[in-house]
Formats: sequence, C-alpha cells, structure tokens
Amino acid sequence: MGHNVFWIYERIIIMTEKIESKVKYPDITVHLIGVDGNAFSIMGTVVKELRKNKVSEEEITKFREECMSGDYNNLLRTCMKWVKVPMTSNKDEDTFEGDLELDYNDDYNDEEEEDEELE
Repeated sequence: MGHNVFWIYERIIIMTEKIESKVKYPDITVHLIGVDGNAFSIMGTVVKELRKNKVSEEEITKFREECMSGDYNNLLRTCMKWVKVPMTSNKDEDTFEGDLELDYNDDYNDEEEEDEELE
C-alpha cells in the first residue's frame, strides 16, 4: 500500500508541473482554496488578480467566455490554464500542506508487506 501512495503522490506532482508549464500567466498566482465555491466567485477572484496584474480587458473577456463555455470542471480547468493555482491553502508556499514524507526504497516488496499483515 505504501508504494501506491508514493506513486499517486508522484503522479500528482508530475501532472501539476505539466499544467503549470502551460499556464498563460505563470507569474499570476491565485489561491482558490478557501474561496467561495460558487462559479462566479471563483471567476471573479481570478479576474481580480488578472486586473491587478494589468491584463487587458480584452484578455479578461476571453477568460470569462472560456470559463462560461462549459461546466464547472471547465471553469476550474480554465482557471488553472490561465493562472497558477497552487494546491494548498498556505499562501506562503506552493506545496501541499502537510507534505507526505515518503522514503522510497527501490527494493520495496509488496509481498513482504502482505506477509506482515497476515501475521
């Protein structure tokens, strides 16, 4: 089981790095954790940061149109495509709160763990 946790954590990090490398405005960070989950509230929070960073109204209109062109998941994907959205509520860090500290051992053996559980 420990091996699977490491794999999931590693995949999340890789996916986050891929998303962040394609962000339209990577210098703009918007923390959405703790923001009202209403779609218009989320969109408004991002628009506020875009304006604060002097993004043109034309671009902001494109952002809004893209946000409203689909469902709620589309809204979240669009936000993550336009600005950096950290996966933490801690505004001082761009890492997971309570990071997992895993000691990955290449010699890990699932059978050994299963044997211990059976005893």
